[in-house]
Amino acid sequence: MEKDQQIEMLKESAKQSRSSHGRNSVKKTTMSNMEMGNNDIISKWYNRHLFHRFPFLHHSEYMKYTPDDANTVCGRLDGELDHPPGASEEELEHFWSNSTLDLLNRKKIEAHANATQRIQQAFKGKY
Repeated sequence: MEKDQQIEMLKESAKQSRSSHGRNSVKKTTMSNMEMGNNDIISKWYNRHLFHRFPFLHHSEYMKYTPDDANTVCGRLDGELDHPPGASEEELEHFWSNSTLDLLNRKKIEAHANATQRIQQAFKGKY
């Protein structure tokens, strides 16, 4: 009974959508335990594999839910993430677009901001 309630809560949280996929729309206080774990996975994966090779991505590159295509961001990242247990394909697509994309976009923006800040600090340190 308790597991069924948890599954229903996860399904509902996966269905909720944020108005934008921006950095400030994702706050740690509103994240579930699964999102907190995925946040760490996405951060490490983005910084190690994607940021240095492809510093700029068009929205169409990562907005689509394509877990079976290994040549897409979703295809490479989706296998490493935790998903709601017992979720259907449609629910997994909602989970990608309403949870994972927000976290991915946040990490993308933070990586760019950190790189810019390091460049500025290096420049100011020399002069």
